[in-house]
Parts: sequence; C-alpha cells; structure tokens
Amino acid sequence: MAVLYTLVSMGEQAAAGMAYLEKNTCIIHGNLAARSVFLSEHLICRIGNFSAISVLSKDTSITIPISAFTIKWSAPEVLKFCHMTTKSDVWSFGVLLYEVVTYGHFPYPRMNDDEVQDAIQTGYGLPRPTGCPEPLFKIMMKWWNDNTDCRPTFETLQW
Repeated sequence: MAVLYTLVSMGEQAAAGMAYLEKNTCIIHGNLAARSVFLSEHLICRIGNFSAISVLSKDTSITIPISAFTIKWSAPEVLKFCHMTTKSDVWSFGVLLYEVVTYGHFPYPRMNDDEVQDAIQTGYGLPRPTGCPEPLFKIMMKWWNDNTDCRPTFETLQW
C-alpha cells in the first residue's frame, strides 16, 4: 500500500505542476508523459521537457503538425484534427499515470502507432493495469473521455 501511495503522490505532484501551468501561464505542454517528469532523490516531481510547449491566450488552442506529437499519449482530437488544448494535456496525463502505476511500461505495448491511432479513434482505452485499484482506474477513465468538456481540469486532478 505504501508503494501505491508513493505512486499516487507522484501523480498528484505532476498534476499540481500542470495545474499551475493551466491556471497561471496559459501553457499547453504538448508532450506530457512520464519522460517529462523529473524525479529527485526525495521523490519530488517536476514537470520538464517543454520541447512542444505553446503559450496561448486563455481558452484557446493550437493546431500542430502530426510529426510534433507522440501518438500513444495523444488525445483523439489531436490525432484526428491536430488540435491541442490543455484538455489534450489532461488526456496525456492519464497515460502518464498509467505509466506510473505500471512502473514505467509503455502504453499500448503490443500496438504500433497506426494501430493505436485507429484504436483511440474507435473508443478503445487502456486496460486497467494489474494492481491498480478500481477507484483509481475509474478516475483515470474520466481523463480519457472523448468529450473534452467532460475531462477534468488539472486543478481538479491534483485534489
């Protein structure tokens, strides 16, 4: 149970960092994944890897070329329209937490990018990881909602 608490704490810290960006800076990360979170020796998490970052006006979005994002962490609207918002970062955060709960396993392990893109477009979601409590997985499923308006904010996620 202590290990799960530590993993959830890491997710909370990452969500808090993204909540700060969402609320105060109008930044879309665009490349959020476990590889974007830096961990100190005291298990303090910091968001990094801002290579795909975009600074926007409040409540706006960007359109990006498909080569600028990673398929397995991308929301349906990114895959279909190359349209990115903070809500697409929320989707990616759900995949990041999947990585954390599975101790670093890549999402969609036996699928190539084309298969993942097709699967996400048809509503396929990641399965519940072994050892992931059902209540936590139910929360993760909210992050992977096809309707961006139904996805929580990072402020909600950190709590």
